[in-house]
Amino acid sequence: MLMTTRLRSLPTLFCLGAAALLGACVTGGPSIREDDPETSDAGAGGAAAAGAGGQPTSAGAGGATSGAAGQPTSGAAGASGSKAGAAGQSQAGAGQGGKSGAAGQSQAGAAGQSQAGAAGQSQAGAAGQGGSSSQAACDAAIAGLAADFEASKQGFTSVILDGVSASWPLDEWEWGAPSAGPPGCHGGAKCWGTNLSGNYAACGRAALRSAVYDLSACAGQAVTLAFAHWHAFLDYTQGGQSYSDGGVVEISGDGGQSWTNVSPGPGVVSINPAIGGAQCLKPNNFHVDGLTGVTGVSSGWVEVKITVPPALLTAKTQVRFAYGTGVNYNSTSAATTQAHKLPGWYIDDVALTRP
Repeated sequence: MLMTTRLRSLPTLFCLGAAALLGACVTGGPSIREDDPETSDAGAGGAAAAGAGGQPTSAGAGGATSGAAGQPTSGAAGASGSKAGAAGQSQAGAGQGGKSGAAGQSQAGAAGQSQAGAAGQSQAGAAGQGGSSSQAACDAAIAGLAADFEASKQGFTSVILDGVSASWPLDEWEWGAPSAGPPGCHGGAKCWGTNLSGNYAACGRAALRSAVYDLSACAGQAVTLAFAHWHAFLDYTQGGQSYSDGGVVEISGDGGQSWTNVSPGPGVVSINPAIGGAQCLKPNNFHVDGLTGVTGVSSGWVEVKITVPPALLTAKTQVRFAYGTGVNYNSTSAATTQAHKLPGWYIDDVALTRP
């Protein structure tokens, strides 16, 4: 969380001459997702066979009567035979069918399970391997931005914003070891800052930008921009209006053609470009003016993590830190305005990571 301290200074009036800035000025003070298998036929067949065995001249129902008059026991035996035959066939059918059915079911089940298991494992394995491969590709892509700035600038450069140019120090981004502002960098001895040896000047507007990275392998995945910063921007009041120098964190998905503000806030940058007849170069063209951004004074180095918008994970992803400063002292000397400003913004340990 960024902490903001409001500074107040005595109001003063200033004006930057056109010859030096094409105009720049201010006053100031800080503020900030079952069919049975034919059992009746088998029973009739059994009774007919039994009747024929007891009384050959009798068949069917006649066999039963003849058996009862001639050989009662044969009739009974025939009846029993009928039952036994039916039962035997039924049992045999059931036994054989049951065993056969059970065996069929067992084999079919085993085959089905085996096939289903193999298919499931195959699909799961393929999905797992695919996901792992995708993550590995993304990890390799984001590893491209891991800048501690110790040995070099690591692809970062600075540029003046708003299409202006002048001898005035509009871009004060510097790389190296600070002798002003923070007592040292966040990690190691070197970092980036807006004037490593003093305060920033009035009317500044410039951006510290990374190289362009191909993050298309990360599409559909979560990626975080992490960095550490230290800042001391001036807040002040001029003519009853509050102003705040400050910066914004932006990400581009088209190689710098357009930018999306992802600043953590909580401040809003408000630039005072002019006083009276004197003004900063192109005073109504400050890129950072009115944007949620980094303002005020931090309590030491602050570590920040920002989720990169999915739409910006492209083959042309770029990051930048842009700042702007208004005028608050009546002078056409950059050094004099610096004496009435603050140390500005320092950036270190910039990286793309997993959340």
